[in-house]
Amino acid sequence: GTGGRAGEQDCEADGDATRMPGRSEQLFAATADRRRERDAKMGGGEAGETYQLLRSFLRANSKAPRDLAYHLVQEHPATSWKVGRMYQVIRHELGFACYKDVQHRLLMRKSDLHLVSSDMQNCVSTVGPPGSYFGPVDLSVVQRFCGRMQDLLIKVQTSGSKILVYCVHDSPQARTNAAFLLGAFLILNRGSSALEAAMPFDCIRPYPLLSFRDASTKASERGERGERGERGERATLTLLDVLSALARGKALGWFNLATFNASEYLDWGSPEGGLLHVISPKLVSFRSPSDTPCFISFGVTSIAPAAYAPKLLECGASCVVSLGAPFEYSPEDFASFGLSHYSLDWPPGVLLTDEMVRRFLAICDEEPGAVALHDEPGLERMGILMANFLVSRNGFSPDEAVAWIRLVRPGSILAEQHEALRAFSKTSEDSSLRSVPPKRWGGGWTFR
Repeated sequence: GTGGRAGEQDCEADGDATRMPGRSEQLFAATADRRRERDAKMGGGEAGETYQLLRSFLRANSKAPRDLAYHLVQEHPATSWKVGRMYQVIRHELGFACYKDVQHRLLMRKSDLHLVSSDMQNCVSTVGPPGSYFGPVDLSVVQRFCGRMQDLLIKVQTSGSKILVYCVHDSPQARTNAAFLLGAFLILNRGSSALEAAMPFDCIRPYPLLSFRDASTKASERGERGERGERGERATLTLLDVLSALARGKALGWFNLATFNASEYLDWGSPEGGLLHVISPKLVSFRSPSDTPCFISFGVTSIAPAAYAPKLLECGASCVVSLGAPFEYSPEDFASFGLSHYSLDWPPGVLLTDEMVRRFLAICDEEPGAVALHDEPGLERMGILMANFLVSRNGFSPDEAVAWIRLVRPGSILAEQHEALRAFSKTSEDSSLRSVPPKRWGGGWTFR
């Protein structure tokens, strides 16, 4: 940042090349070369998505903190990808590396490095056919990882001047989720912005991470070979999308490492617990209830409204919204607990309409408490409605909304629904239903 401003001052002072003595002319040429080199680093060649975003963000926002943009690029210069190489995450404190096998990891040991590993990056929910869904790990894993890394950093720092290096067995899936977990640690434990948390990995060339995908994405559209993770024909999520969603959830007070109850989250979110998830203080999702017990899968049966109601009340719900009909219970079952009941008809084959979103948002605005949604078994259409609420009422971008819902409720929102949400947020006839550009990027700009 300082060097950039000095260069601009030099250019202004020596703007008339015809009156420059030889030495000034040389300095002017050197300054121009440095500026061209800096611009190339910011957006040229094979630079990652964050470099492109920094450049476009600075172009669109003249009052943006340019010093931070230049600081990030200088802090994490472009470097090539190589298995076994350590990549800096926090200077002189934390690094990241991949290894081929146990013997390779032994060769990576150095006196000033403390290598640690775990299987947390592999704790991904299984949704759909094997290998079809690749989403970020859920919030319980994020909390466990951040606590573990904080303890290890304290232990390493008190024992000596070693650098803690988080190592994973090399595979596109493992290193992508490991990058997300390390980025989450920077956001939740160190107060970094999403942009800062993504930069240590986005400066690597070729980009070694995958995009996060839904269960419906075909094998040919997954990017299995570790490409840059750019958005293709099918809607996917990048590392920056997911980190931005996490940073926004933290800023809104929806996720706090100290108060998050992982045991309750896992119990309620399990098939046996009814797949109940608190998406936000205003939104709760759960599996469709039934008055009569029916078989769902091995060891799992349907849950009656009377069993759901106490949990919903504990979550602050004041009403239940059913998407589609018929439903296998009586609305009076919830009314007896003081929960209002709404039924929204969803025409077959329709992804989203202004009227459907308007009706749902009206219910959310009128109800004093949280809105609990359930859908017909197997359809899973409530995710797109919840995402619309996050976009229109909480300032999420469409991709951030999808990322946050998948962090809380893995497997939600198929690619087709994701694409419909993107289009709807731009083309809705009702301006109140469109996405609102966030005021700040990823929870604000901070130096590490």
